[in-house]
Amino acid sequence: MITRVVSLTSLGMLLSCAVATAQTGPPTGPETEKRFPPLVVPAGFKATLFACDPLIEYPSAVALGPKPGSIFLAVDYMTGLGTEIVRRDEIRLVEDTDNDGYGDKSTVYADGFNSIEGLTFHGDTVYAMHSPLLTALRDLDGDGRADERQDLLSGLGLPPEENPNRLHCANGPVMGHDGWLYLALGDHGCDVPRPEGDRLVFHGGGILRCRPDGRDL
Repeated sequence: MITRVVSLTSLGMLLSCAVATAQTGPPTGPETEKRFPPLVVPAGFKATLFACDPLIEYPSAVALGPKPGSIFLAVDYMTGLGTEIVRRDEIRLVEDTDNDGYGDKSTVYADGFNSIEGLTFHGDTVYAMHSPLLTALRDLDGDGRADERQDLLSGLGLPPEENPNRLHCANGPVMGHDGWLYLALGDHGCDVPRPEGDRLVFHGGGILRCRPDGRDL
């Protein structure tokens, strides 16, 4: 498990170089891996390329997928294409269907997001941080696309229409060992209407936590 997590961290570093304008070209494999310089990792670990353009583009966040050989990948068109909003972000399910160690299938799991800066997958739920929202998504029928979508929290930073510095708002969610969802918040702070009826106002950056359904922030 540790090896897999480190590999995905390395994947994120490799993917940050990938920019594609069309879904054409050779599939990810040993030859495409030569395009990227090798990563230096601690003894006992190995970093390999899982996916690159043209299969994926403008990656901003990654999370383990629902089965081995799969990941959820945030595609950040809003930041990748500049300050003007010309296309909303999406989450893709990237899979290795032939078990050769390289991703070969990319499915749009959900779209229509603000700039996604954090993803995590726990149980049957994908959590996406896209300022000013924390959104939960579920694939109920197993077709690789989200059927259920719920905005759990709002007010986590500013909407992209009001903020060109999108990295300073809502960032990575992490599911803790205690069953709470931990949320990284940038220095723009938050003004969140809590499900309990009051508000949480926080000035500056920090770490917030809530129940998996958004309660008790």
